[in-house]
Amino acid sequence: MSAPIRYIVKDSTIDHLTKLPNRRAFVRKLDKEIDIAKNKKTKFYIISFNLDRFKDINHNLGIQWGDQLLLKIKDRLLEYLEDKRSLFRIQGDEFAILLTTIHTIEECQKKINDIMDLLNAPLIINSHELYIKVSVGAAVYPDDGEDIHTLLKNLDIALTTVKRLGGNHYTFYSEDMNAEGYKRFILRNDLEKAIKEDQFIVYYQPLVDIDTNKIISVEALIRWNHPRFGMVFPSEFISIAEDSKLIIPLGEWILRAVCKDYTRWMQLGFSEIKIAVNFSGIQLQQMDLVDSIKAILDEYGLNPNFLILEATENVLLQNTEKVVKDFELLKAMGVKVAIDDFGMGYSSLYYLKYFKSDILKIDREFIKDLSTNLISSQIVKSVVNLSNDLKLNLVAEGIENKEQLNCLREMNCKFGQGYLYSRPIMVKELETILKMGMCLPAV
Repeated sequence: MSAPIRYIVKDSTIDHLTKLPNRRAFVRKLDKEIDIAKNKKTKFYIISFNLDRFKDINHNLGIQWGDQLLLKIKDRLLEYLEDKRSLFRIQGDEFAILLTTIHTIEECQKKINDIMDLLNAPLIINSHELYIKVSVGAAVYPDDGEDIHTLLKNLDIALTTVKRLGGNHYTFYSEDMNAEGYKRFILRNDLEKAIKEDQFIVYYQPLVDIDTNKIISVEALIRWNHPRFGMVFPSEFISIAEDSKLIIPLGEWILRAVCKDYTRWMQLGFSEIKIAVNFSGIQLQQMDLVDSIKAILDEYGLNPNFLILEATENVLLQNTEKVVKDFELLKAMGVKVAIDDFGMGYSSLYYLKYFKSDILKIDREFIKDLSTNLISSQIVKSVVNLSNDLKLNLVAEGIENKEQLNCLREMNCKFGQGYLYSRPIMVKELETILKMGMCLPAV
């Protein structure tokens, strides 16, 4: 008689890596706590968090490092938490903690701060120190949902909001997020159709020679004329385009629109002018970036020397070797390269040499208190001197008043951009200014 077959049944409520209760166990526990709180008419809090840039750790160091990191995080949290059963691994690098003995927002805030401090301390893996940051969302029963579905949905909205704002922070759910989340969902859903139907509009902001008021170039800035929401600014949809990879066709749409406008200006007999177009990190990682730009310029029969490729410092450091190679090819074609928001990222002199940019745009944060803040003044003066020595064109962004302009003139800063000269304007209004060739500062 053959031996009986043994079946090994795995516990479907335990996470296989961390041995913590998983999402299924979390939902069951949450359901029970809702019943208890409903009967007792009490509150309780839930926090959900995940690691910022966890994918980079897996990609650069390997999945084994990522797994070890998650285990270290689990151990550190279990050591801190009084109720060891309150910690759950939801999925990937996302954890949740049920705080059923806490009944005020102040207590919850303290717990969150403690946990963030705990996880911000270095973690030792394979004799290496890893520093991590976390994003935390929080929700409270019954304020943020009287049923499990609503409560979990709003908890996820809170966490997603923190991630979208850059991470390394926490926030509690609010009704405003729900409306914002709905709008973001609609924008994501409509984006591909909007590109095909030309729902976007290019605005332009002049860049001016400070001494002569002559327009040197214009920066192309996109707006979305959404059929439901009206004019939508890039801060609301560019991240959606990046997440969905639609930033590639959107970037091509912008470049074609710019080429079309530039062709019209040349036909109208305007003086030659350069146009700066912003490129995101995903666009710069595009394998056929140079060929794609060249193909669009050839489509309109344009010489590339009117185009300025503009990108922020931090974006340039993604896939650095490829970016440098592409820049060399583009510069050989005649395209200029501008580093935007200079001073707000790495600001390394090494990178200035490495990327061989033609233009530096010093961030508006240094300009806004230029006439009243000695440190800002010294920083801007140093960057002006450095740019002049390196024969780089330096542009001061965000000039809004005469005091700032006078300071920049005294420092020998040659170029400026900001509301004192002009807000971003539609093409017809810009053409009126281009006829004059000058953009005078407001009195």
